[in-house]
Amino acid sequence: MKMLMRLMGAVLILPLFVGCGGGDDGNEEAAENESDAPGIVEQAVSAPVEYLGAVNQANKYSRNQLAEANVKHAVKTFRAMEGRFPNQLKELVDNGYLPKAPELPRGFRWHYDPRTGTVSTVAQ
Repeated sequence: MKMLMRLMGAVLILPLFVGCGGGDDGNEEAAENESDAPGIVEQAVSAPVEYLGAVNQANKYSRNQLAEANVKHAVKTFRAMEGRFPNQLKELVDNGYLPKAPELPRGFRWHYDPRTGTVSTVAQ
């Protein structure tokens, strides 16, 4: 019985090793097309670089969002306590609503409208 099982297993696995058979029917053309497309090695080499770029973008975005949320909260608190919007964002730090002005990633700056109290970050 064991011998029969081994024989059946060999019969099922053998075609995987042998392949579909013969000759160079179009293999040269297939090899030529394969050399035009980026290979697995090139993709494997560029993948970490692309991943790190995406991680850097996500980090920059999240720092912007966090800094903006902190400043917006401080503006709302200032208005609730003082009855008006601050004239400048620096006033939030001077009056103790923020410990220091949040730093933005390079290439971004604050946009603040003292009439409406809206705060946003914009690319320079």
